[in-house]
Amino acid sequence: MPTPGFVSTTTPAAASGPPQQPAGDGRSARWWLVAAFLVATLFGASSYIWEDWGGPDERTLYSTVSFGVAAVLLGMLAAAFSNLNGKETAVVVVVLAVVCTTTALTIAYCKIHQPIDVTDKVTLAKGEKAVMAADGEGFDLSVPLPEDRDTLNLTFNGTDPDRVSGTNCLPRSSLRLTGAALPHGKDIPFDGKAVTVPISDRHNAIQLHIELRTDHACRIRVAVSRAVLES
Repeated sequence: MPTPGFVSTTTPAAASGPPQQPAGDGRSARWWLVAAFLVATLFGASSYIWEDWGGPDERTLYSTVSFGVAAVLLGMLAAAFSNLNGKETAVVVVVLAVVCTTTALTIAYCKIHQPIDVTDKVTLAKGEKAVMAADGEGFDLSVPLPEDRDTLNLTFNGTDPDRVSGTNCLPRSSLRLTGAALPHGKDIPFDGKAVTVPISDRHNAIQLHIELRTDHACRIRVAVSRAVLES
């Protein structure tokens, strides 16, 4: 029986302390951190996988910022997961290890099989980018190999400087390619299609000899419009 005149000032809410955050909300926040960390890591790695955009400085800045964000998120993850039990910690470690390993293998695979544009590195004759030739005249083509690849796809461009006179020599002109990579030779018309050259020596450069075949009165300006190394 309560004592007359005595008023209790203790309430159940006050005795229980501040409201506790549901356990589910903490776990959800942790997994959102995991997802954000993985996304930032993949964004940083993408600049090493796809190299056809921007310049080297732009890709370096992009990857540096992405990996910087990933590092901050990793620190937040360490703090968020510090109170996990052994089983939960093991699951998180395994997930991160699998994702990081998969990312590393994907980067390595893409780097090995990614096409490499070497158009700017192609030289004709004595270091020239284009050669003016008449029927039967030949010149050399050289393409350095920065990385190991299986084939070289070459697309040639021909220009008829005498077209203004009313004649068109290109439809009747072609190139004869020979070299160690093409022991039997190959005839290439000026049709804008790429010719595939197998790479036998992957440590130096591809050397080809090119001979122009056209009418006796024709001259053709020959250039390489595209050169791509592929696996």
